Amino acid sequence: MGKLLPLLVGATDVGQFVRVDDHALARGDERRNEDTDAVFEHRRLVARRGRLPLHHGLFDRDAIILTTASRRVRLFSNKGQRSVTLSHPGLPYLGIWHTPNSDAPFVCLEPWLAMPGRDGVVEDLMTAPGLVRLAPGASYENGWTIAVS
Repeated sequence: MGKLLPLLVGATDVGQFVRVDDHALARGDERRNEDTDAVFEHRRLVARRGRLPLHHGLFDRDAIILTTASRRVRLFSNKGQRSVTLSHPGLPYLGIWHTPNSDAPFVCLEPWLAMPGRDGVVEDLMTAPGLVRLAPGASYENGWTIAVS
């Protein structure tokens, strides 16, 4: 019998050219009208009524990584009706980023199966949370959808 193949899935699939300061992210069911928070690198981000206003400074220290219970996020403009909704039911993490320390005119939304490695930390890949261990001859399938409105 062969060795297990470690599999970590992630994708940069949604990159929208936007005026970052005019946009926000909404997680899950916005109708619940409750505040939620996320913690990344010892900073707490509060989403008021499920909405996180975007600004360039959010990305100065690196990507924001969310665990999204609903596995759905919507990027929308505060100044219009256009939006992009990313649904990622089988991928529990979402990386949100643009070029650090810049006024980059885009935001990337990346659904991930597992967390990326941490800077300066050597970890055993085979014990990574979310890692899929594929047996020889086995297959794996996952997916996400993008809706533009």
